[in-house]
Amino acid sequence: MEKELKKTNSLLKFYYKEKVDIKLKIKSMENLLVKGIITRKNLIGKKYVVLKGNEKKPIKIFTEDIELYSIVPIDYEKKENKNKRRSLPAALRYKILKRDRFTCQACGACGPDVQLEVDHKIPVSKGGTEDDSNLTTLCIDCNRGKSDTQ
Repeated sequence: MEKELKKTNSLLKFYYKEKVDIKLKIKSMENLLVKGIITRKNLIGKKYVVLKGNEKKPIKIFTEDIELYSIVPIDYEKKENKNKRRSLPAALRYKILKRDRFTCQACGACGPDVQLEVDHKIPVSKGGTEDDSNLTTLCIDCNRGKSDTQ
């Protein structure tokens, strides 16, 4: 029972932070289904949340009255991570490797003896683009030996 309450509180805390529209069932009211957004939570002492739905008045629900596996988001879409970088397309990577004759542009090592990578001359963190002119072929040792301070 205690473990279930912890899980319930954890879920409610997450959905409160994300401001997600949820639905849940209340055990004590013959599995009454309630929908809305958590506008207030008290997870200390007598634990409850305040759910604001389409009704005019918000509903105060005690966490012990919530059926654990009934808490689900309504039409929830994960927020896209804006800092996530996508990798270079395979065709572009091959084009740069071929242009540089499958040779490290720093030390001259050739594939297949070494592992080659396509790298940005001006780092993406400093505004570098995926232009051919900003991409170069480096062996793994040369690429790992530098940083984005260039």
